[in-house]
Amino acid sequence: MQKRKHGEWIWLPRAEDDSYADFSLPICGGKGRKITLAVSSEGHYAAYIDEKMVLFSQCGAYPDAPLYDECAVSRYLADGKEHTLRILAWHPGVDSSCYINASPCLWFELREGGRPIFSSGAEVLCRKNTAYKNGYKKSITGQLGLSYCYDSTVTAVDAWGAAVLIKDRPQPKRRAVSPLRLLPLRTAVCCEVTDRGTLLFDLGEERVGFLSLDLVSSEDQLLTVSYGEHLVDGHVPRLIGGRDFSVEYVAKKGRNVFMHPLRRLAGRYLEVEHSAELSVSHMALHEVSRRFVEKKHRFSDPLLQKIYDTSVNTLRLSVHEHYEDCPWREQSMYLLDSRNQMLCGYYAFKGARVQRHNLLFFAEGQSENGFFPLCFPTAKVHAIPSFSLCYPRMVRDYVEHTGDRSVLPLVRPAIEKMLAAFSSRIDESGLIPRLPYPFWNFYEWSEGNDNDEDLRRAPEDYTRVYDLALNGMYVLACREYAALFGGESMAEGMLPKIKATFYMEDKGLYRMTAGSDKGSVLANSLAVLIGLGDKQTVEKMLSDESLVPITLSMHTYFYDALLQTNVDYSAFIIEDIKKKYGRMLAEGATTFWETEKGWRDFDNAGSLCHGWSAIPAYYLPRLAE
Repeated sequence: MQKRKHGEWIWLPRAEDDSYADFSLPICGGKGRKITLAVSSEGHYAAYIDEKMVLFSQCGAYPDAPLYDECAVSRYLADGKEHTLRILAWHPGVDSSCYINASPCLWFELREGGRPIFSSGAEVLCRKNTAYKNGYKKSITGQLGLSYCYDSTVTAVDAWGAAVLIKDRPQPKRRAVSPLRLLPLRTAVCCEVTDRGTLLFDLGEERVGFLSLDLVSSEDQLLTVSYGEHLVDGHVPRLIGGRDFSVEYVAKKGRNVFMHPLRRLAGRYLEVEHSAELSVSHMALHEVSRRFVEKKHRFSDPLLQKIYDTSVNTLRLSVHEHYEDCPWREQSMYLLDSRNQMLCGYYAFKGARVQRHNLLFFAEGQSENGFFPLCFPTAKVHAIPSFSLCYPRMVRDYVEHTGDRSVLPLVRPAIEKMLAAFSSRIDESGLIPRLPYPFWNFYEWSEGNDNDEDLRRAPEDYTRVYDLALNGMYVLACREYAALFGGESMAEGMLPKIKATFYMEDKGLYRMTAGSDKGSVLANSLAVLIGLGDKQTVEKMLSDESLVPITLSMHTYFYDALLQTNVDYSAFIIEDIKKKYGRMLAEGATTFWETEKGWRDFDNAGSLCHGWSAIPAYYLPRLAE
């Protein structure tokens, strides 16, 4: 076998969307040799040495800046024996909120001492994997992307042929965090036959992983496996508002053993529709996790301990290649969600490599217009301006908790470009109005703050509106920049304008939107944080029931506003956490929800594991331990 200096990008001779490919190369090892495997793919991949899966990823990178994962594989290579390196790769070919469509390609290197000894090139054999339904193109959700169908009855497969070289692709760089790991398999807690004749499996708690099954089928038959976080009338709600939370598996007669390593699913329940007799040994989500070393925090109050531990579990399930908002419905990385997750991570886990990696990943994905996109990576256009303004705070959080200032010159250009994009939009009023199409002027999921009508407007639809939230967050972002890099904040002159526009003197509180008489907890929390409110503002905010309540995602602004006053609100914050999060636990939560309404929110599509809701992991160690 000819050795080569570096791997080359390869693929099948014919590229198709939503297609699966097998790649094969004979390799060998040697006694005492330290050998690693590095793999990168435009889409998703799973790498095997003989029949052992050793590396896998839903790559989660930008097409023009590919990343590779690397792991040690010496233990799988016997001295003097020939082995087979096989890689299964999936090219989704359809944009989502966690994937940017590009030309399919695969790259790998088997290395000794950092030098390639076997690598991807034209001598690698490849074929289409026809057991998967290529071109299936069935969407789970628009954010998550495509589902799959695997047919175990397929026996005729495409013949092996030579891979083709893909030119003009940059060499991948190593992902700055370690590869994901596959945890020991845990089966369902119980299985029951439903009133519809389906099989319902309860995993006992929220899990994230690959569908895994071991069953005996009395004949060839199609199985539809639905997955979800809750039950409605004893069943997994598969179809929710145009979404389809299911995958398909064609079982062959006899024993079937299968795991699909290219699409993570999440939830507590699996429901299997079948037409012939089944005997199931296990039906599970084989859990996938990032390796963290947990910091131990102990609380005398058992409820606080349970809340803290559940917050940490929520964090674990909401980060894989990068931070994710919710593993069930989206698996998308948003700035605001990630800020909460990073903040909690400083207290929950040792080390901050994940935070650093993702801070740089955000900067790398910045749009040309200076704003940060909706998600990372994504080609979707509806950026959220307020989320962009979280970025300087995220950087300052990182520096304060790690002391690592080496990140600053790497992210400074992105912060300056973003702040310039906002400052250029300050109009004659001295304020920043809501941004026009295609921006989504979202702040939180509450009355008057979600502005989701922006998602349906045309380019010509625009009315100039001023929000305290946007302007307050801009002031905070400018202050964070000054704190990080020195100098004076360039936004202090906006404070009189903000007060004149939003202060309701008769109430002693601040309105959400110019011209409105409606206030919110978020708007008033921001007013306090930028110095336009004080302890009297906080007292009125806590007692005025006409204010739009704050949601779980924005509690950092609410609690920080309370803590900024010279009144000790620690006891209030602890009781607020116990009330809101204790209610979820009382309803059986094993992870914390997107909003307090749980699955009933968003037309029954609310997620029950959402990274932004784990913030007790940040406040409880500081206030209650």
